[in-house]
Amino acid sequence: MSSIVKSSLAVSFFSLLNVAFLFFVEMLLARFFGTSVEMDCYLAAVSIPDLLITVAILGFNYALIPTLVSQLNSNDPQRAYQLINSWLNVVFLFSVTVSIIGALFSNQIIKTFFPGFSEEKIKLAAELLTMYSPVLVLKGSATMISSIFFARQKFLLAPIVPAVGSVFAVVILLAFVHKLGIPAAPIALSVSALIQFLILMGVYTFQGTYRFEIKWRDENFKLIGRLMLPLIIGGIFAHSTFVVDRNIASNLEAGAISTLGYAAKIIRVLLLIGLGGLSVVALPKISELIAKKDFNQIQNLNRKALSGILFVSILFYIVLMNYGEQLISIFFQYGSFSAADSSNVANTIILYGGLLIFGALGTHIAILFYAIPDTKTIALIGIIGFVFAYALKLWFSSFMGYEGIALATTIYYVLSVVLSIYLLQRKELQFISFKELYIDLIKFIVISGIVVVITFIIHSLLPEKNLFQLLIGLPITIVGFIILSFLFNIELSSITMFKRFRESIADEI
Repeated sequence: MSSIVKSSLAVSFFSLLNVAFLFFVEMLLARFFGTSVEMDCYLAAVSIPDLLITVAILGFNYALIPTLVSQLNSNDPQRAYQLINSWLNVVFLFSVTVSIIGALFSNQIIKTFFPGFSEEKIKLAAELLTMYSPVLVLKGSATMISSIFFARQKFLLAPIVPAVGSVFAVVILLAFVHKLGIPAAPIALSVSALIQFLILMGVYTFQGTYRFEIKWRDENFKLIGRLMLPLIIGGIFAHSTFVVDRNIASNLEAGAISTLGYAAKIIRVLLLIGLGGLSVVALPKISELIAKKDFNQIQNLNRKALSGILFVSILFYIVLMNYGEQLISIFFQYGSFSAADSSNVANTIILYGGLLIFGALGTHIAILFYAIPDTKTIALIGIIGFVFAYALKLWFSSFMGYEGIALATTIYYVLSVVLSIYLLQRKELQFISFKELYIDLIKFIVISGIVVVITFIIHSLLPEKNLFQLLIGLPITIVGFIILSFLFNIELSSITMFKRFRESIADEI
C-alpha cells in the first residue's frame, strides 16, 4: 500500500469520527429548533467566524505546508521551527484581535451582513456571535498547529483531537440545550475548540520546539506572507458562498437560511467523510514530488485522487438525488423538524449538487496551484467568481427563492472548475493527464446515466417513498454504481483499500 493511501485512510477514519459527532450535533439542533427563527439566527451568527476559519485553514495548509516541507527537509530544521513559531504567534495575536472586534461590534456586523433581519433577530444573532467568537481564536490556532504536524507528515494526532473535542460538544449541548436554548450551541462548540487547542498546543510544547518569537525579517517568513495574502483575499471571496447565501436569504421567508444551512452542512459532511483524508495528505506529498521533479509520480497520484473524488462525489449525489428525502427523514425528522422540512432540504441538496461534485474537484485542482506555488491564480478566480455568483444568486432568488440560491451556487462551482482546469492546462505542467481525466468524466457520465435508469425502474415498481423502497433501492443503486465503475476500468485504488486500515494506523503510530 502506498504511503499516501495509508495516511489518507488514517486521516479519513478519525475525520469520520469527528464528522459523525458534528453530524450528531446538527441532528440535535434540527430536533430542538428545526427551521425556526432561532436556527436562522444561529446560522447567521456563525457565518462570518466560520468563513474566517475556512480561509485560515486554506492559508495555513496551502501557503505554509509547501514551505515547511522544504525547510524541514533542509539541513537546518531549527530554522523551520523558528518559522513555524513566528507564524503561530502572529496568527494567535491576530485572531484574538479580530475576535475581540467581532464581539464588541457584533450588532453592527449582523445588521450589515443580514439586512433582512428584524431588530429582534439582530439582537439574538449578535448575542450568539459574541458567544461563538472564541472559536475563531482557538480553532484558528489549532488549525495552525495541525498544519505543522501535516508538514512533518504526521497525520494521526491532528484528526484525532477534533474527534475528541466533538464528543465534548455533543455532551455539553445535550446538558444545556433545555436550559439555555439556542445559546447552548455556540457555547458547546467554543468549549470543543478550547479542548482541541489545549491538546494540540500541549503536545507541540511538550516536544520542546515552541518558543514565543516572531522573526519578522526572515525571508521565508516574508515568502509565506506573500503567498498567504492572495490566498486570504481570494479565499474570502471564493469561500464566502454560505455567507452570501445567508445574506440573500435573510430577505426571504423565515426558515430559508436554515433550509440552505442544513442542505449545505449535509453536503460538506459527505465530502469530509469521502474525501477529507485525501486532500489533507495530498498537498505535502505533491509538494515533495514537485521538489524532486518526479512528474510521473505526480500524474499517477493525481489520476488516483481525481478518479476517487469523482467516484465518491457522484455516487453520493445519485444517492441523495433518489433517496435524499427518506434519508433526511430518518436522521432529522424528529421534534421540531417536520416532514415538509425533510422535503425542502432534500430538494435543496439536489440543486446544490455542483457544490458536492465540482466543489470536491475544485479543491484538488486548487491544491496543484498551491503546490507550485501559485496562489494568485486561485485568488483571481475566487474574486471573479464571487462577483458573478452574487449577481446570479440575487437574480435567481428573485423568482425561485432559496432554491434559486442553491441552483446559482451549482452553476458557479461548475464554471469555476472549468476555468481552473483551463488555466492549469495553459501552464503546460506535467501534473495531470488531461486526456485520462476527460475519458474518466465521460465514463462517469455513462455510468451515472445507467444507474439513474435502474433507479427510475425501481421507483416505478415501488412508487411509494418509504423505508421499503429505500431498503430495496439504495443497495441496488450503490452496488450497481460500484460494479459499473469496475467494468469501465475506473482507477479506484485510492478508495478500495480499507481492509488494510489497521496496517496504516500501525505505520502512522
